[in-house]
Amino acid sequence: MTERVLRTYEPIWLRIRAREKCVVKVENEVIAGRVKRMVIKEKWRDEGFKLMQEVERFTLDISYDAEKKELTFTLRSRLGLTDPVR
Repeated sequence: MTERVLRTYEPIWLRIRAREKCVVKVENEVIAGRVKRMVIKEKWRDEGFKLMQEVERFTLDISYDAEKKELTFTLRSRLGLTDPVR
């Protein structure tokens, strides 16, 4: 049986899901915007996460620090009742 190959931005989303926070170094705002869009797309391609959203809502907070050239993703539970899908 062959292993499935991960999509380009999927490892970032998997790390966010596992650790609830991920910092990505980017070169400029254009690349930061692309990474942001693609990680959001990966979030909605994740069937397990969609099912978990029915139980409790999670928000993905995204911030970009231009000085440090860092894009920070933080997964937060709105009510704090459960942990994100692991």
